[in-house]
Amino acid sequence: MIVPTKSNNCVHCGHPVGTPAEFFVKAADGENYPVCCIGCEQAFNVMKQVSEHKWQQFDLPAVQRNLVHDSADQKSKEIIVSAEAIHCASCSMLIEKELTKTDGLLEVEVSVTNRRVRLRWNPDLVKLSRLLQTLDETGFTPHPLKGDTNTYVLENRKALKRLLIAGLGMMQVMMYAVGLYAGAFQGMAQDMQMFFHIVSMVVATPVVLYSGAPFFQAAWSALRHRSMGMDVPVSLAIAIAYIASVWAVTTNQGGIYFDSVTMFIFFLSLGRFAEMKARHRAGAASEALTQLTPATAMVVDEYGEHVVAIEELKTGDELLIKPGQTIPSDSVLLDGPCKVDESLLTGESRLITKATGEELIGGSINHSGVIHARVIRIGNDTLLSHISRLLQRAQSERPRLSRLADKVAGYFVSSVIGISVLVGLYWWHIEPSRALEIVLAVLVVTCPCALSLATPAALTVAIGRLAREGLLVTRSEAIEKLANVGYILFDKTGTLTFGQLRIRNVFPLADLTSTDCIDLAATLEKYSEHPIASAFQAPLEDFQADNLQILPGLGIEGMVKSSNAQQRRCRIGKIEFVAELSHSPVLKRPEGEEDSSWVALGDDKQVLAWFELGDLPRPDLGTTCSQLRTLGLRIEMLSGDRSGAVKHLAEQLFIKGRWLLTPDAKLEYMRALQKNGAQVLMVGDGINDAPVMACADVSIAMSSGTNLAQTSADMILMQDSLNRLPLAVVVSRRTLKIIRQNIIWAIAYNAVALPLAAAGLIAPWVAAIGMSFSSLLVVLNALRLGRSSRSRAR
Repeated sequence: MIVPTKSNNCVHCGHPVGTPAEFFVKAADGENYPVCCIGCEQAFNVMKQVSEHKWQQFDLPAVQRNLVHDSADQKSKEIIVSAEAIHCASCSMLIEKELTKTDGLLEVEVSVTNRRVRLRWNPDLVKLSRLLQTLDETGFTPHPLKGDTNTYVLENRKALKRLLIAGLGMMQVMMYAVGLYAGAFQGMAQDMQMFFHIVSMVVATPVVLYSGAPFFQAAWSALRHRSMGMDVPVSLAIAIAYIASVWAVTTNQGGIYFDSVTMFIFFLSLGRFAEMKARHRAGAASEALTQLTPATAMVVDEYGEHVVAIEELKTGDELLIKPGQTIPSDSVLLDGPCKVDESLLTGESRLITKATGEELIGGSINHSGVIHARVIRIGNDTLLSHISRLLQRAQSERPRLSRLADKVAGYFVSSVIGISVLVGLYWWHIEPSRALEIVLAVLVVTCPCALSLATPAALTVAIGRLAREGLLVTRSEAIEKLANVGYILFDKTGTLTFGQLRIRNVFPLADLTSTDCIDLAATLEKYSEHPIASAFQAPLEDFQADNLQILPGLGIEGMVKSSNAQQRRCRIGKIEFVAELSHSPVLKRPEGEEDSSWVALGDDKQVLAWFELGDLPRPDLGTTCSQLRTLGLRIEMLSGDRSGAVKHLAEQLFIKGRWLLTPDAKLEYMRALQKNGAQVLMVGDGINDAPVMACADVSIAMSSGTNLAQTSADMILMQDSLNRLPLAVVVSRRTLKIIRQNIIWAIAYNAVALPLAAAGLIAPWVAAIGMSFSSLLVVLNALRLGRSSRSRAR
């Protein structure tokens, strides 16, 4: 989008335009601007057409299919693009400033750490090509990302080339500088001295123009849009030193700083390269998700088995998945049972057993024999895509601490340039020969990159760490808020419990083990859709059922055949129905929990067993609650269930319980806590307690209870156990601690370095090392959060 600045000069060539102007051009903002002649008018229009055509392909539905997805409101669109030129907080603020001028853009979020931009727009008001064009002409060329695209390799290759050129150039120039320094003491012919100066200039020039290009490009983009980016003082220092040195060579007067210039660029590039590698490591969690889906899949149809590209899969396709292969897309198992590894998605290390008809998550690994599955979701609709987008959204958001640091850094850059001018004027009067090198040192040593990286670096590492542990952060502010919570409120059904009927106890009444009774019952319930059927896991292959009859309100009857060819008629259901088959007396059920459901199992000879069914608590609840209390948190359970079930579970977990609460009552209780100054974490299934979770300071939803694409929760627990909650609290507290450490370090470094540089105690090349080391230290400190060993709460 070509949007020039209003002036009395030609918008194309810059020459003055007569009054009144004779020729005008229409820019992308709809305004008319003057040009000096018909040639400039034609040239401007050609450039405008080329710029617009470059991005028009991204308006095509076929192109958008794997790049763009619907937002949660189903009315707007979202896309995530990579922009390599993003280096600091000023870059993100510049992008937001320019893009928000576009009508129809609803939201823009920039991640400095992984150089991603998330756009959400109304397609009825603005086209995607317009947004990409604006981003391009702001100085940040966008690269729309598919789910399986890894841009780190390209970024790494470019950075390595620039670093290599800078390193070779610096070594060569330093060799010439050593000769010149020796000649200054031992004597050197004038023509030889001039030769070394010219060769140094020749070697330093590609270092400045190629390796230093990213600094100049970022600074120019900032200045062109009237912003003070963090590359402005660095670029100013490099440009001043290089131009002054070229002037000294051509006029044979003044100081020559080619060695300092090449060292500037090398050490700054080295620091940025190290930061980049650290960013890549920090973003490994989200990048690992994009690599889970295989490139191809084996499809079975009327023509047999054949391999297709993953993009060609369609809903309803039948897949053949061999042992050890990755499941290509979300699908339903056709011939279970099987075991799958979902560790990279959920953090759960043990294998998960899946029965026929259960969902298989795309990206998980088959650890059984050959299985067949039916595709139910493809492309951007898969669970893996939802997880990846939520993770990238969290990494692109800027929480309160980050916004504050960016604001301070923006003011600091302007102040540094002003201070540099004053320092230069002072030294010009005191010792003119040192004025230039001291100004260079001040400009370089005080670049506030460390301050702008302090928060996003730590948050990115923390989000990746929690994702590996099975806790998906969807809002980066949640980490800051979770560190300060004092209360945890749990929903009961679907949160502390599974929310499904499970087998609590088996009471065999014949010469059968509990396992045999469960297998017989599961064989009968295999094809039933009644809620009770979900309590019984898939039966062993040794059992088969024929002639099944489902009698509503009573139970199920059928012929069950075991591996030894024995066959018996069995029933499961109400005790009266079961006892009738063998003409047995109706037996009294055993003692059990108040909220239990009971079913009986029998054959044509006798009643075989009683099954006590109920909603079981999740594993490790007692340990989890104990660890949370150790961390100083108060725990309560809010439930709409009867008092008996709530009291029993609360007593088991040693927590307070409140029962018969409506969603409004839960909300009222939470607001009362908040009114008294409490910071509250709500953990629920995200369905009937959605209003309460929205009101909480921070919320965590169970992945089994809500649609990931529509959840408003701040975090999502991707596994059945709640045992990752204490770790989440510990990581969030450590994150906040490390952010504070980073900010204190960045401020302290600048507070010490600025006076030393202004006093002439720091050489320019030392300033470059100091600035790079300061930024690198912040990133390395943040990387401590990524250690997988459990840390104690501080």
